[in-house]
Amino acid sequence: VVPQHKLQKRLKLVHNHLARIRTVSTTPKRLHHRLAAYPQATVQTHAHLRTRSPKDAVPLHYMEIGCGDVMQSREPIIIIHGLLGNSMNFHSWANDLFSQLESTRRIIVPDLRNHGQSPHHNSMSYREMMEDVLTLMDNLGVDKAELIGHSLGGKIACAIALCHPERVKTLAVLDIAPVSYSQEDAAWWQVDKVIHAMARLPLEEVDNRDEADSMLSVDIEDPILRRFALTNL
Repeated sequence: VVPQHKLQKRLKLVHNHLARIRTVSTTPKRLHHRLAAYPQATVQTHAHLRTRSPKDAVPLHYMEIGCGDVMQSREPIIIIHGLLGNSMNFHSWANDLFSQLESTRRIIVPDLRNHGQSPHHNSMSYREMMEDVLTLMDNLGVDKAELIGHSLGGKIACAIALCHPERVKTLAVLDIAPVSYSQEDAAWWQVDKVIHAMARLPLEEVDNRDEADSMLSVDIEDPILRRFALTNL
C-alpha cells in the first residue's frame, strides 16, 4: 500500500520517461525472457489461464479521458490501480498525461472488482480480475491497449500480457515484481495488517468514514494510510 503523495512522485517519474517506457516489447518470447530473471513467477501461461471466461466477469466502473472526438490513430492507455486503491488515485495524473501526449488518445482508468464504484464479489483471483479488464476492453471496442499497472494492477497487467499478448501494445509495471510475496516481507506485512484491520470493522455499526477511521486507528497509526484504505468503504 503506497500513500498518495509517494504514488504521485512515482507517477511523475513514469510520466517523464513515458517515451522510453513505450519501447518495452510485450511479445511472449521477450517478456518471458525478462521474467526469467525473477524467481517464483506467480503468473503462468497455462491453457486454463488463456481460456476466456466472460461470463465470470463483473462490469467494471471506469473513468475515461479523451472519449468522443479524440483521434483514435493510436491504441488507448489503460491504467490499472493497486490494492485498496481506485481510479480516482490517477485522476489528476491521467488528465495531465492526456494533455502532454504527442498523439491524442483515450485514457481508460477502471475500478477493479471490490474497489471504488465497481461491483463487489466474493472472489477476486488474478484470472477473474484479468477477465474483468479484458471484458471491459471488449465492451469499449478496444482490441489492443498500452497498459500501465500499479502494484496489484501491475500483476493484472502482466497476466494480460502473458496470457493474451495480442491485446497489449506496451506494458509499464510499477511497484511490483513477478514473484510470490509472503508475510515475511516487510511491505506485504503492512498490507496484510491493513486488510485484517478492515476485515474486523463492524460495518453494521459504522455510519460514516470518520467512525471507521477512529476504529482503524487502533491498529493503523498512519492517518494517510487509513484514509487511503477507507476510500473503498
